[in-house]
Amino acid sequence: MGKGSNAQKNKRARENAEKRKKAQGVGGGGAKGIKDRQGGGKEAMDELFNQTKKIYVNDPLEKNQIYRIFSMTKPIVSMACIRLIERNKIHLNSIAQEFIPSLKSLKIIRPGGALERLKRPITIADLLTHTAGFSYSFNIGCQVASFYKESNLLNDPSLSLAEFVEKISELPLAFQPGEAWRYSVSIDVLGRVLEI
Repeated sequence: MGKGSNAQKNKRARENAEKRKKAQGVGGGGAKGIKDRQGGGKEAMDELFNQTKKIYVNDPLEKNQIYRIFSMTKPIVSMACIRLIERNKIHLNSIAQEFIPSLKSLKIIRPGGALERLKRPITIADLLTHTAGFSYSFNIGCQVASFYKESNLLNDPSLSLAEFVEKISELPLAFQPGEAWRYSVSIDVLGRVLEI
């Protein structure tokens, strides 16, 4: 680690976080429960600069608060999947539709709007590598991005992961599984597979 005592490091971390909070208008979070590597695992930063859920409301975080970390869930879900592959519980060639039957009804939308059946099922490998055909509303030049935007799924925190994936399975895919790459909700779908 860097120079200085743990107390000095914690003070610098608090000061940097406070600067970031003021500059970007963001709340605390993220650092709650960080372990002090040199202190034998004791909690190092449990009270990081009056952490808040919403900075403008000053609504304090609860000790075990659950909050979104957005795309940082992707490596976590991917690692969980890899661990299950290592334990022979799931395989890269496992078919996603076997876990989530609603994915069987997915279709591809072609330029011009024609729908096409899948040539092959979506695999776990497709979900892990963003080659399943899913998308996001912000993907520029993607013919299905408007469907994602209209559905407003990513902005509906009331949906469970199961409900989210069911609604995603009603939207068309951008391409046939395995034929292209697109940053997408595929890891969210994989997370649902792991839940099941």
